[in-house]
Amino acid sequence: MSMGKPLGTVSGLYRKRKRRVSVGKWILLIILFSVHSNLLIWTRFVTDLPPEPLDVVTGIEVRGVGVARARLAHSEANNLATTTGGRDIIVYLAQFGHHSSYGEQTDGRNSITGATKLNRSLATLYSNYVHRFPCDVMVFYGEDDNPSHDMLHTLQQGRPRLRFHQLNGTWWSLPHGLRVEDSGTWRQPGYSVGYRHMIQWYAVRIWPFLTKRGYTHVMRMDDDSYIQSAIQYNMFEYMRQHDKRYAFRQPCMEANVGKGLFELVDDYLNGLSPGMVDPKNLDAYRSNKILGFYNNFFIADMGFFMSPPASILLDVIEKSKKIYEQRTNDLIIQSLLVRLFLPPEQVLWIRDFTYEHTTLMGGAWKEKGCLQNGGISRGIGAHSDAEWKQIQDSYDGRFLHNPLCASKKAVRKAWHVGAGDIAQCEDPNGLCAKGLQQFSTKPPGFDERWNTVSWHSSVVGVHDGSAFHRSSECGGTGLNSGTIQQVAEWNVCWGPVARDISAGRCLIYSFGIAGDDPFTNFMALAGCQVYAFDPAQQHPRNYKPNVTFYPYGLVSGIADEHMYNHSHWGETGSGQYKTLLEIQRELGHSEVPISALKIDCEGCEWNLFADMDDHTLSRIGQILTEFHFTTTLRFDGNLAERYAQSCVENLDRHFDLFHFTKNDGAWYDRHIDEHVASAGIPTISPQEHTTKDGRRIVTNIAGCCVEMSLVNRATVNVE
Repeated sequence: MSMGKPLGTVSGLYRKRKRRVSVGKWILLIILFSVHSNLLIWTRFVTDLPPEPLDVVTGIEVRGVGVARARLAHSEANNLATTTGGRDIIVYLAQFGHHSSYGEQTDGRNSITGATKLNRSLATLYSNYVHRFPCDVMVFYGEDDNPSHDMLHTLQQGRPRLRFHQLNGTWWSLPHGLRVEDSGTWRQPGYSVGYRHMIQWYAVRIWPFLTKRGYTHVMRMDDDSYIQSAIQYNMFEYMRQHDKRYAFRQPCMEANVGKGLFELVDDYLNGLSPGMVDPKNLDAYRSNKILGFYNNFFIADMGFFMSPPASILLDVIEKSKKIYEQRTNDLIIQSLLVRLFLPPEQVLWIRDFTYEHTTLMGGAWKEKGCLQNGGISRGIGAHSDAEWKQIQDSYDGRFLHNPLCASKKAVRKAWHVGAGDIAQCEDPNGLCAKGLQQFSTKPPGFDERWNTVSWHSSVVGVHDGSAFHRSSECGGTGLNSGTIQQVAEWNVCWGPVARDISAGRCLIYSFGIAGDDPFTNFMALAGCQVYAFDPAQQHPRNYKPNVTFYPYGLVSGIADEHMYNHSHWGETGSGQYKTLLEIQRELGHSEVPISALKIDCEGCEWNLFADMDDHTLSRIGQILTEFHFTTTLRFDGNLAERYAQSCVENLDRHFDLFHFTKNDGAWYDRHIDEHVASAGIPTISPQEHTTKDGRRIVTNIAGCCVEMSLVNRATVNVE
């Protein structure tokens, strides 16, 4: 009895103290929960460490190494963006064997593995883009895939900045409450758990993973995605410079989204405050919910997906588990987020390179090896009509040997060959095409003119000067800006140049100087900073102090236009050949306006101007150039067919013509082939000549070239 009271007293004190501590804890928990609930939903991902660190030197994952080495490799991986000097990354999610859902894969004729497809895709990516515009390339793969060290090493050969990373743990796992053994009850059980992990990765998890590592923009490729023509510009820079936040290559209509997705999204939208979604976006979405963008290729500003309201809706979709239970795909998830929350002018439909992504039937499908969806989308300006027909014929030929494909023939369109899912978007009266009209395109302002305007008219229009608008400012009367100054053989609209000289910002690029070029010295004496270039010269003499020379030749990068052998003079020079953008970056002029760009590059001008994007052209005050038409120079009739139209369109969009004259040129530079003559350029009766070394040359044109001066409309109107 004597111990009862003390025990009771102690017990009572304990209970009293416990209540006080518990209340304090609850208050603290409430505060913490309140703060946490207002953080981005990505916190749990962004704060996770990757389960396997990367060795960024070899690209092979660190296994069985010391703790210090693993930590170092992990630190390097987290700083990948800064150590390589980039904010941009191209990513793959690859399977090195056969597909987890489609089973054994073919290319339409032969059985191939994922590693073979990946190697082909990387080859086209590097040759048509990355070698010109270097950036990080990361190939991810799931934890159930184990490629050999030799395989990864082989894939890396000749491909700088290519890395590999295995996804596991948080990044490659089922959501809480789902079990692998229940996957047979999910919608479309033929699609594996790994396939659904892929959807989760590209819909939800990629954004925090890459953001944590310092990247701001990402481009996706699949192991069966192929870039089949040269991309003429840095796509990431184009996105930033033109305020684009999402880009796609192939549109489609995607109805296979599972049950309940649109109802889930509608509930979320109904709970938003007024003004959170642009009414026009909402109307466009509700009128056609299944309009989508094939995201086997996309470019995205990751900040969009990492920020509300897009990030919150992503969280809602993820927690619904529809990605796994309904196989709600990443295509429709990305598409609806972009369509709802981005202004249409920030969404870009890229159409200026040829791209293939074809999915063939496999697994349980009866028509194994036949076309299921996708195909080849023709790049505007990338191929002549004859070349495009060859591509279509070759594509059809993949399936001719397979009798199962008789009912799965490819659909041929002006801009597509393949399955009907993309082809339907070319119907101008269809829902897909009407929905796409709100988005910007590259090339800008694309319409039916690309089908109707012949390359012939572009070549002839350059030859006679009719392709360009005439300037009413430069060369006009009563306008100070209109004074034309003849400098050597070139004509300059002097008003804009004089303003730049007065402001101390006159910058001249002069390509093709042929020794002591009087134009270069005149502009230097006038007060301009002049950069002179010629691959056939090494150390020109008698240049003024503010002239800087480089032995560079100018190329567009979209064709093989390097050193050539002239029929009369032989080899044309051994200097380096670079694009204009490469030279500007080297000289620190990437964002510096060029007052006048003088180009006499013996035929490269056609491809050069076709290659220039609007940002580059808008920062050039004047272009003084010579267009060449003869085969003895760097002019190629096949390239003219391919690029003449883009060349004219690009220049005419920004510049007006203020001086034009024909140049006969030397007799040995007066021959055009029948291919170009068919465009309508006037020819003369063929005449045969003998060169000084005994070779015979046939001439069939009166003059080799035309010289012209063009002034930027925006520049000439600046007071």
